[in-house]
Amino acid sequence: MDPEMDMEGDMNGEELVVDLADSRLPGVSWQLAYDRTAVDRFADEAEAERLRLTEAIAAARSRAEEARARPGVLDEDAHAELGALVLAAQAELASIEREHAELIDTIRATAQAEADRILASARAEAAAIRRSATPSAGAADPDPEPEVDEALPTPEASDGR
Repeated sequence: MDPEMDMEGDMNGEELVVDLADSRLPGVSWQLAYDRTAVDRFADEAEAERLRLTEAIAAARSRAEEARARPGVLDEDAHAELGALVLAAQAELASIEREHAELIDTIRATAQAEADRILASARAEAAAIRRSATPSAGAADPDPEPEVDEALPTPEASDGR
């Protein structure tokens, strides 16, 4: 392997500087239309570009190192934000569950009251039918207590909770 080449086969930066500096040696004969001043200016521009690119590469490497170190910080921020979102979702879910339980209790109470009202009406109607079916029972007691029909459920027995 040529000592002036690096692993990829490119010239090392130091050797390039030496080569560019050596190209300005006096006594080198230039051929055809190449003006020595133009060639020296080109070599200066090439050296300036090489320095600019070297600085740009160093800056890019520095940014890459910073970026590699940054994901941990971003992950912590994202973790904190996600944690806050989870806590807010849990609080909202608990509130929804409480509202749901209250709504279910209200519906059950309303249904139970309606069922009790229907049963009381049915018992009163059944008692009225019995009284009209047996005229002697109605004459003995003008306002008898309604009898409980064993076939109809009672409010205590119909509590389906």
